[in-house]
Amino acid sequence: MPLDELKRNQPKLKFIDTLKNYSTGKLTSDLLAGLTVALLAIPQKIAYALIAGLPPIHGIYAGGAGASFGAIFGSSRYHITAPSGTYAIVVAGVLTSVAPLGYSPIIVAVYLTFLVGIIQLFFSFFKLGNLSNFVSLSVINGFITGSAIIIIGDQLAKIFGLTAVKSPYFFSRALEYLVELIYFPRLSIISLLFAGAGMATVIFCRLINPPDPGYCFDLAQRSITGFSN
Repeated sequence: MPLDELKRNQPKLKFIDTLKNYSTGKLTSDLLAGLTVALLAIPQKIAYALIAGLPPIHGIYAGGAGASFGAIFGSSRYHITAPSGTYAIVVAGVLTSVAPLGYSPIIVAVYLTFLVGIIQLFFSFFKLGNLSNFVSLSVINGFITGSAIIIIGDQLAKIFGLTAVKSPYFFSRALEYLVELIYFPRLSIISLLFAGAGMATVIFCRLINPPDPGYCFDLAQRSITGFSN
């Protein structure tokens, strides 16, 4: 590839062009938008960290770092650069597979992040993002549906207070959860009450005033309860 073409294909910092035409009115709108996104992102990133098998605070770290670096180096103002449920499942699979080797999950997650970042830089530099167009819609739908089933199944186990299973295979975990639920019924009443109160809070807020972020009230309720104990 010629040198001139490589230079044209190098990523550009879009935020520089944005700052040239920035104004006070835009700052007010951006602050309001940032606050709105933060109210959604905080409980969401905490949940993603738990899905990945990491401490909840690391979900907030990842969300903040992703949004900050994405705003500076991102190529689009509308592109979301933050952890997602599908990423969390993949990270959880990696952490579970290396757990028997005795490595720290946090250290493995950091190395995995750097490895993924290097691969993404390679794809960005050589403009290989169009390769995703060759992935069929059925594959994408299957991946999203499978991710949803895994997330729901693993979170139901936590709601019922079942013993954590470290198997990297979902069906193996589901079978062990089912056996424990049937033959060793030790349901956690506290977990069930918290889950029921959380769902009731979200549903109630949606019924009273749909725009209200019910999940934020649920997060506040759980935080107050946790600190009080």
